[in-house]
Amino acid sequence: MRQLTIHEVVAAILCVDGGKGGVGKTFLIRLLAYLLTFHNISWVGFDVDPTNQNFIRFHANEDITFIDWTDPSEWDRMFSLMSQVDPKSVILVDLASQVGSVLPIQYPRMQATADHLQRPFFRLWTASSEYDSLNILNQTMGQVSCDRTFAVKNMRAATKHDFHEWDESNTRANLVAQGGTELVMPELSIGAARALERSDTPFIRASLDTLPPWLHHDVFAYLAEAREAFAPLLERIAR
Repeated sequence: MRQLTIHEVVAAILCVDGGKGGVGKTFLIRLLAYLLTFHNISWVGFDVDPTNQNFIRFHANEDITFIDWTDPSEWDRMFSLMSQVDPKSVILVDLASQVGSVLPIQYPRMQATADHLQRPFFRLWTASSEYDSLNILNQTMGQVSCDRTFAVKNMRAATKHDFHEWDESNTRANLVAQGGTELVMPELSIGAARALERSDTPFIRASLDTLPPWLHHDVFAYLAEAREAFAPLLERIAR
């Protein structure tokens, strides 16, 4: 994949959603932060999860703002802050698992904000192999247009066979038919994932100083695979 530069980037808003807890939303947004940094693309973040704030936890030295989704005025504050972000910086939004009840209201407002700022807006749906994940996406597919939706199959603790129901579903077929894109988030070894989590280490700072050599190998092999897997997303937000 060719190296992207900040001068080529359309500064999109990337919103990570998943409808329920434990599907890997924050893991995905940590990976997106890595991919952008790897390609020398600046970004700012919003952590919309009052329970965990794991996005902030792993990127404590980055420009990430906490937003309490339970307070309607906080959404207004986030949209206002978006208008102050450097147009060259991508905006990453990590949504809480409980936020679904307000998204029918807030997604259109986020889209309107993005349109006003002339920023492309994309929803990244973190898909697990469980039926609930498929069902919730089916129920919420109209909240963001399919051609602005990436369904990201999370292969952590899953196999291709586990996604058989997803692969054969009408929901997936409808998403793809209407311009949606499917991505596969590869599996990182449990040992490497836990080592990074124990030290709150972002992917971009994983090194032999923070990991033993065998886990360092696992992380860098994983990140190389992820860069290839997410090439369609990076190309979509680049000129």
